[in-house]
Amino acid sequence: MAVTNGEAPKEFQLYGIVNSHSSTGYNNCIEHVNLTNGTPTNIVGLTEDQKDFSCVANVPETQNLCGIQTKDGVRSVFSYDLSMRFWQDMGLKNILTLCNGQSSIIAVKQISDNEMMLASIGSWPYTRDIDQTLNYRYELPADIKPEALTRYPGVQGDSYLLLSADNGNNSFTPVALSLDPSSRKVYTGESIQATALIPFWTIISGKDTGTTKYVRTGGYAVVRADDGRTDLCLWNQATMSLEEPFATFPNSARSVTMLAKDTETLKLYVLFDTNRRGRLIYAYDLVSKSWQAVPGIGYPYSEIVMAR
Repeated sequence: MAVTNGEAPKEFQLYGIVNSHSSTGYNNCIEHVNLTNGTPTNIVGLTEDQKDFSCVANVPETQNLCGIQTKDGVRSVFSYDLSMRFWQDMGLKNILTLCNGQSSIIAVKQISDNEMMLASIGSWPYTRDIDQTLNYRYELPADIKPEALTRYPGVQGDSYLLLSADNGNNSFTPVALSLDPSSRKVYTGESIQATALIPFWTIISGKDTGTTKYVRTGGYAVVRADDGRTDLCLWNQATMSLEEPFATFPNSARSVTMLAKDTETLKLYVLFDTNRRGRLIYAYDLVSKSWQAVPGIGYPYSEIVMAR
């Protein structure tokens, strides 16, 4: 077993995942991306039975990357400890997707043809099915199939989990699960003509919600089907619909991850496809409201994730 000093990095780090969905011919692996010069460093290779490691999320305040691997047709959660350099089976099966929560990763688990429940993943080895105490079970609408929720990781905005349902034919539907234990409601937005609908979370001023504090909220990166442009849109919990874009980019997004050190360092890192130079990574600074390029070109990743 390889070990380090066991201390988490003082700064957040960006990691790229090359899996079987990357379609680049690059070896399947997890890499660290230096945000100063863009240099990638190999962390660990993915074996043949790990090559679909996807829907990756970070356990908050830990160096654990959790993702889904499929073995014998069963989607299971595995964690890679970036400090101690080892894999751990988290004991969760039949998982549709993972969600970045406020204090844990939340797994969406299929329990029947049209029903799902939530499970929480905290710092290893603490894993528990949270429906045992709060009964978080949900019945999907008839027009949303469970497998449609497996393409992207979800996020916890405020009191909702935001998921993305791939309807096929360049169409997606936003799906919001209420975290109110007394409601267990599933809300769906209008179907969107898009080639990608990627949930993200961020921090915004709470002045519109009656508080002077900053609050966590969620949104979607919408890749338009007509021209491939990416729109970053917040999700309005009052209307259960997407707001107008607060930022756009001319290329198609593949993955989004959030950096929130404090209220002055709020950045959405986005992995984009390009026509000529492979994939690039840009950060949208929510304070200065500007795009900043991460040095380096031709990234082979299908997903990126921020971790500390």
